[in-house]
Order: sequence, then C-alpha cells, then structure tokens
Amino acid sequence: MDNGLTRGDRPALPPEKPTSMLPQTWAAFAGGQQAARPPEPRVVLVRFAIFASATALAAYLVRELALATAEVEWSGTRIVLLALFAASIFWLAVLRATAVIGMVALLCWRNRSMVELTGAPAPQLQGRTAILMPIFGESPERVFGAALAILRSLQEERYGRNFDFFMLSDTTDPAVWAREESCFELARRLLTSQQCLYYRRRPLNAEKKAGNIAEWCRRWGGAYDYMVVLDADSLMSGKALVQLAKALEHNPDVGLIQPPSILINRQTLFGRYQQFANRVYDYWCPAMTAGMACWHGDSSSYWGHNAIIRVRAFCDSCGLPRLPGQPPFGGPVQSHDFVEGALLRRAGWRVCLMPQVEESYEEAPPTILDWAVRERRWCQGNFQHARILLAAGLSWVSRVHLVSGIMYMVSAILWILSWAAAAAIVFSVGETLRSCGGAPCAAGPASIVLVSVLLLLVLPRLIGFSLTFFSRNRRQAFGGVAALLKGMALDAAIAAVFSPVRVILRAGASLDVLRGRDSGWWPARRDDRYQASRNLMRFHANHMGLGLGLALVSPLMSPVVFLGLLPVCVCLAASGPFSVLLARADLGLRARAAGFLLTPEETHPPPVAVSADGFREFLSREHAKARQQRPAA
Repeated sequence: MDNGLTRGDRPALPPEKPTSMLPQTWAAFAGGQQAARPPEPRVVLVRFAIFASATALAAYLVRELALATAEVEWSGTRIVLLALFAASIFWLAVLRATAVIGMVALLCWRNRSMVELTGAPAPQLQGRTAILMPIFGESPERVFGAALAILRSLQEERYGRNFDFFMLSDTTDPAVWAREESCFELARRLLTSQQCLYYRRRPLNAEKKAGNIAEWCRRWGGAYDYMVVLDADSLMSGKALVQLAKALEHNPDVGLIQPPSILINRQTLFGRYQQFANRVYDYWCPAMTAGMACWHGDSSSYWGHNAIIRVRAFCDSCGLPRLPGQPPFGGPVQSHDFVEGALLRRAGWRVCLMPQVEESYEEAPPTILDWAVRERRWCQGNFQHARILLAAGLSWVSRVHLVSGIMYMVSAILWILSWAAAAAIVFSVGETLRSCGGAPCAAGPASIVLVSVLLLLVLPRLIGFSLTFFSRNRRQAFGGVAALLKGMALDAAIAAVFSPVRVILRAGASLDVLRGRDSGWWPARRDDRYQASRNLMRFHANHMGLGLGLALVSPLMSPVVFLGLLPVCVCLAASGPFSVLLARADLGLRARAAGFLLTPEETHPPPVAVSADGFREFLSREHAKARQQRPAA
C-alpha cells in the first residue's frame, strides 16, 4: 500500500492500468515512431534571421574590442578577453534577437506562434487528462487548496469529467504526510461525484521528481491520454487546461505543449520585483515567448511544469537512464525537463510553445536567498546537460536548448573573467587605453563596445515598456500610466543593485558544481514569512567583503579600473542590507498600495488564485480545529 487511507466512500487511488516506460539510451537511437516533418519556411527564415544577426553583431563587437585594445600586443590575456567576450555577447545577442522577433510578431502577426495548435473547436473533449502535482515536504493546505481551486475551475468550464487530479507525494516527514492525509480527506468532502482527487505517497523517493512522474506513468499511465505536470506552486485555470487539451487532441503529431507561466502571489519586495519583470520584459514576458515560439517552431522545449503531455509519447520516449558516476555530474538527470523535451522531439513528436494560453501561473522565490537556492539546483542540472549534448538522434534545435541551459549559468563566469582580463590589460598599459597614446582611434571602438553592451542589456526593458505603454488595455491592466512609470523606475533601481549580486551568485553556483558538490534535494520555501536578517546578512557576508576588497584594490591598478568597478563595488558592499529590505513583505505591500510594481494579476486577481486562497484558509482552519479537539478526545 502507498498510504494507509481506508476511510471514505471513494478509494484514495484508482485501479491501476500499467504501461511500460523503458529507459532510453544516449549512445544509439533506432529512429522515431513517426517521421518528423520539416520545419515551415517561416520558421527557417526566422531562425536564420536570429542566428545570422547574432553572429554579425558578435563579430562586429569583437572586432571593435580588438581595435580598442590595439595598443596591447597579442598576448594570452588579450586572446582570452576576446574569446570570452565573443561567447558572452553571442549568447546575449541571440536572446535579444528573440525579443525583437517577438515584438514584431506581436505587432504584425495575428498568430503569435509559428505553429497552429488550436484546431477547430470541438463540442466535447474525447480524451482523459490526469493532472499530476508532485510534492515533497510542501504545506498540505497550500497544495490541496490549489487542487480544489483547479478542479472547481474545470467544473465551471463543464469539463470536470475529463480531468482527474493526482497528488503524488514524496514526503518523508511523518508529521507532514499525516497532514497530507488529513487534508486529502477534507478536500474530498468538498468534491462532487464527478470530480476525482487521488493521493499517493511513495515510500522510496527514487530519482526525485522525474522518478515520481515515471512511477505514475508505469502504474496508471495506460488509463489516460494526456497528463498535465504541475509544480507545488503551480495554478492553472480550467479554461487554460481545456484549451491545452483541445490543442493536443486536434494535433495528433504533437507530443507536448508548453504555455508560458505568469508569476503571482508574492508580497515581498523581491517577489513583486520578479512578478513585474516577468510580465514586462523577463524570460516569460509576451515578447520573449512570442519570439521563442517563432524560431522554436515544433522543436521547442519543456520547462518541467504547467505543460500538457501525450502520455503514450512520454512513456515510449522519455524514460531517463542514470548518468554514470556520482552527483553532481552523474546520477539521476536533475534538470530532466529539457532532456524530456529533446527526447520527445527525437522520437518524432512535435514539441510546441503556446503563448496564447495566459492563465497558467506559478510563484517566484520570496527572497534573494531562496532565489539562490533554486539557481544552485538549476545549475547542477544544467551542467549535467553537457554529458547529453552529443546523444544520438537529437535535433540541432534541442541541442541549442541544452546549450542555452548551460550558458544561463556559465555566462556569469564568462562576464567576470572578461572584466578581469580587461582590468589586467588596463593595468598592464596604465593609462594607454584612456589617452590612446595620442592616437584617438582606440577611444571610439571602446565607446562603441560599451554603449552596445549597455543597449543590449536594457533592450528587453525598452521593448517590454513600449509594448505595454502604447497599448491601452495593457496600460490599464498595469494600473495606468503613472503606475507603469513608477513600476519601471523602481524595477530599474532594484535591477541595478541586484544585477552584480546575481552574476556573483550564478558564478558561485557554477564553481560550486565544478568543485563536485551536490545540491541535495530540499523542499522550497514558498511563503512570504520574514527571513531573519542575520541569516541574510550571513549569506551575503562574502559578497559584501568582495565589494569592499575590490574598492580597496582597484585604485591601485588604475583610475580607469576603479571607476569602472565602483558601481559593482557599491552594489556588492550593500548586498546584505539590500537583501534584507527586499525580503520584507510589509515593504512589498506598501509599494503595492502606492502603485509600484503593479501587475495585471494584482489589479485583477485571477479567479483560480482567489479560489485557491479561500480553500487553503478553509483547510487551515479545519486542521486547527482538529488539533484543538484531539487532546479533549
């Protein structure tokens, strides 16, 4: 038995309908179950435009940097500087070209995706969908409240019969899993006869989340056509789930559809900063998702949650073998989502991003410390992708996705090394680069490189702000012109201080993995309770020391180096107090009341999120009542 639930008039689990899910192999691939069709001409054109423009821009800026350092003889330091700069600027240029293409798509094309997914409307879904929420030590009231809200939303869409909800627990703490069972019983009392909520706890947590999903597939996967995988902080409306199920049902060659995720529910200043960025200019913003959909085509990626997957395709092609050796580079595949998306595409299934779905939600880390813990876990998983890059049969676009995950972390090291190499060159020639030795040619190229890099860094903000400001509906959704301007101003101020800290944290996470340290597997902190100031100050002690050390050493190298590093030194030295301020929920709520960093989900809360809060409060009250009555009994 997975759990000891025998109470109630309905079983805790449905009858099993097993299916096979065999581990794949990296060394050989016999071919897909179906032939992958060639990409559409528009997709080919967009891919060429993005990578050609990124290559041209990177080549131009590397040439300008070579001219800017022309006074320095060719040496190992200069070659390293140019090579590191080339790798960093190319990856950055690809991301910025994606945002530009996305902006063009939003302004000029009706369909934001280059792949038509919606199909003709159908009166009723034929397939059955399982909603899976893997949990590990989470707050039971929170996750079961979300499950009830999702099931209610589906009932309101009149598709409750087509969806079953599985709570897949890997919890090891007896006290927490006892609360899970209690919340499960309470939640089932609120369901209609047409709604199915199941709960299963694994006694052995083999292969972490990927193993949790695989175990469900082997035992119950044969009974379902599709599955939607959620994280413990995920929410999706019934409308979004039905839209995804219809899209998959009417496109039999599609194996996975990934909608963008919108960040909600945070109250800390840091969490609200992430929510604002997410809606305006960050990775999941409209311009980026539209641009990714354009060039990914039917070879997109999987982000591990809030996606719908064809169960048969997943079972046939996504069994993950263990990587040889021990963690962090060996063992279970930790960032399994990118790999599973690549394996689906290898088997001939289309993997598509669907920006049209707008009611898919998740939560951001509440503090910089929680953000860093998540980045460390991602870093270990992304570095494992280096061992999968050359797996047989993967499409070149899937390999680009794997490389992008690696570059997400490695780019921080590249930028730091680039600055170090530049500082070494400036130190070696004294004031030569500033005065150009009477030859004004070097100042021009140096200015071009500096201005170009700064423009690339702020370009997503300019695009996101423009798309929002010049759209009446989006302006109103963000609280109006004044609220939008105030939000952009505070966002820019927080980003200016946080950016150097973010680079150091990512570089530190990368070096930590390269040293062979395993990140482990711990429950994420998902509430806005105040993080103790001493914990945050202790966490940032090295960063503050680094900032003060650079401020003392850089003047000895060169005035140019000192002035260039001064903003970085100030941000690092202030990182501790800055992190403490951003961790405060009261400041976040005050900023919200004053109209700063407002998002559409704050001005008009999603019904499914309001419903989830109500169910969570109900379950918490009922659990508290049960605890009070237990001693008396």
